[in-house]
Amino acid sequence: MPDAQLNGLYVAAFVESAGEVSAVFEKRAMQMLTENNIDDLDEDSWYYAEDFEEAMVEIEEQVGSMTTQQAGEKMIEVNEQIPAQDSARDGFDVLKEQHESSYRGYSVDEVGQYRVDRLSEDHFCVATYGGWGYPEAFTKGLLKGVIQETEAGVTNPDLDPTDTEGEEVFAYEVSW
Repeated sequence: MPDAQLNGLYVAAFVESAGEVSAVFEKRAMQMLTENNIDDLDEDSWYYAEDFEEAMVEIEEQVGSMTTQQAGEKMIEVNEQIPAQDSARDGFDVLKEQHESSYRGYSVDEVGQYRVDRLSEDHFCVATYGGWGYPEAFTKGLLKGVIQETEAGVTNPDLDPTDTEGEEVFAYEVSW
């Protein structure tokens, strides 16, 4: 098993966001986390990243992509640092920093990272790469959430899939 471990605060934020979507989703999410060796959730504990990624894939397969996308959006909404940013670019920078700092034993090869290229004020190319193991709808929810929380009045940004290159897992042209 890879060594990277995810901070319990991040896992708890996902459970909180699941509860924001619905109480039933929160209960199912906790059940699937438990089935993947994440039980007795504690914000000060560390959990194997691979276990959380596997739970996320199962959650999306069993509960549905719309629900996990909503959970990704809610995770950004309940995050205090990203909504405090003045632009999507700054929000994406914080997202990248938080992703890296949420892991003990972090490496791009194990848990992946975001690549963000600004094409214009309201148009970006965003890709996940490396060992990114989260499901696509959850990933899209995180990206949409950054834009919704940092760009005033934007409620439904466009995320158009693009061809991946090299070690990219997902790639999108993002605009609003």
